[in-house]
Amino acid sequence: MLRAPALLLLLTLASIVTAAESIAGRATAIDGDTIEIHGQRIRLNGIDAPESRQVCQRADGSPYRCGQVAALAVADWIGRATVTCEPHGHDRWRRATRI
Repeated sequence: MLRAPALLLLLTLASIVTAAESIAGRATAIDGDTIEIHGQRIRLNGIDAPESRQVCQRADGSPYRCGQVAALAVADWIGRATVTCEPHGHDRWRRATRI
């Protein structure tokens, strides 16, 4: 699960504009490691989180929707703020990865 300090660092880095190819706008959380800005899906570099439909187990064995929890954590954190990302490469699915 995402930790608040890691997400804070990630979003702080995402707000730094240093490249001409940066993208900025209101972001939508797709899951715990992917956002969308202006219809472009952006993989958050260095973050690996459960997929939005993924189910995990608590220590007591009971299931919970960890993917939904991760996506909601990202959505709550970015809120309505403008997010700016700079290019950092592509992932194995050819989505732009950005910081």
